[in-house]
Amino acid sequence: MPVAYFISRPPLILQERKKRKARIEAFEAVKGCVTKCRKNGWKDSYVIANAAFYFLMVERDFAYSKIDAICHPNTWRRRYHLRIVIMTIYEWKIAQAFDSEFYACLDRLDVPPELIGRFKAATKVFNKAKEQADKEFSWIRNNAIAHRNRDGLGVYKKITQLDEKRSIDLVSEVFVGVEAIMNVLTPLIVISGSLQSIVKQTAHEMRVKRNQETVSSDPL
Repeated sequence: MPVAYFISRPPLILQERKKRKARIEAFEAVKGCVTKCRKNGWKDSYVIANAAFYFLMVERDFAYSKIDAICHPNTWRRRYHLRIVIMTIYEWKIAQAFDSEFYACLDRLDVPPELIGRFKAATKVFNKAKEQADKEFSWIRNNAIAHRNRDGLGVYKKITQLDEKRSIDLVSEVFVGVEAIMNVLTPLIVISGSLQSIVKQTAHEMRVKRNQETVSSDPL
């Protein structure tokens, strides 16, 4: 059993503990923001905050498997957690969160074009890394994670021959994209929750409501 796994594990665990508190605080703050936006009918702010919350949930899942995937001393458990990370990446569809509606909300809230450009650039970094990971992880995901292949010895061979270094390199590239997106999501949430944005959305909702009342009160 490689000594390196025992040496590297404690420092990584300590680093992760320091990050965990900040991660949980951010998670709860954004969850509260999503709830508040939905309750008050701030639709554009809700779409943006909800997309960020979705992203944070997946990132939080990663965090709980990351340490064991990198340096757990037990080989089978280490590769098991690595396969969980691989499966999560494979199934992660950020286009469903950051869709045309999301970008329309950014436009309506007058988010600076420079910030939108940074966000698009960050998603490109993520998508490029994910596409490569999906390509290389396809067999292991379909057969050694989803267990769709009945060839037990064949699957066992793939699991035991899993190139951990290459897998971790690919996962790390995906995480570069994750960090890039997170760095831009924060100012987007701040802008969407600003007083100016809230006032703008409230005024819009009031106009829509008045128009609906006018239409419903018109005689046939």
